[in-house]
Amino acid sequence: MDSSLEEAWLKLAHGRKHLDALDAEFWRFHADNSYTVVIEHDSDQSKYLARFKVLKPMPQHNWGLILGDAVHNARSALDYIAWRLAGSDPTDTKTQFPICADPTKFYSNRVRRMHPEVQTLIRDLQPYQRPDPYHHPLWLLQELDARDKHKLIAVTESFLGLQSISGKGQMLIPYDTVIAPLQHNAILAESTDPNVEMEFEVAAFVVFDPNAIAAASGDYGVIRLVTQSFWAVETTIRFFERIFMGCPHWIR
Repeated sequence: MDSSLEEAWLKLAHGRKHLDALDAEFWRFHADNSYTVVIEHDSDQSKYLARFKVLKPMPQHNWGLILGDAVHNARSALDYIAWRLAGSDPTDTKTQFPICADPTKFYSNRVRRMHPEVQTLIRDLQPYQRPDPYHHPLWLLQELDARDKHKLIAVTESFLGLQSISGKGQMLIPYDTVIAPLQHNAILAESTDPNVEMEFEVAAFVVFDPNAIAAASGDYGVIRLVTQSFWAVETTIRFFERIFMGCPHWIR
């Protein structure tokens, strides 16, 4: 570890602790009887219906607080790098590590204290330099951090998908049960056989609302996407460590 960027590493490590804690919260919630499946008899249709029941709401506020802490620590690690590259002046409150999906939003005053060649390197790392900037992991980090400054990140929703069905007797499985996230009171299966036996295995995930956060793969899993952003921050820290070692004259 290069001691000149030690604080950036510490910030990122603290963010990882929050992310690990959030992942543990997700698993604990879904393992702690957060849902059940109830077999009901529908006398009007003379059918037995297996209904999915949500037993308790997700702790949105608590999850939002932990997620905000994780994201902010990772984002701050980049600003630590920028401040160090700009001369480590305690009175400097303007220097930041810009993350821009639009080149017109790259404000030079945030990096003006840096060596011109360093400014060029930071421009080269911007999401807008990539084919799909709004799916760049650093842009995701920027968006989440910006959201958390105004309100809790409450864009998460639990998607519970039907993973497997087993049992005895004839069952009809609704198509929506297989292709769509499960909602409270969703019918997982139906049967006219009074002796039918049904067992269900449900997969639980916590995801971002696709209307709020863009994901290149269509996978909106919170832990997966934020982990990608953390990897991008780690890569950036390592990149500038080499700058510190190989081009000390760039450090003002």
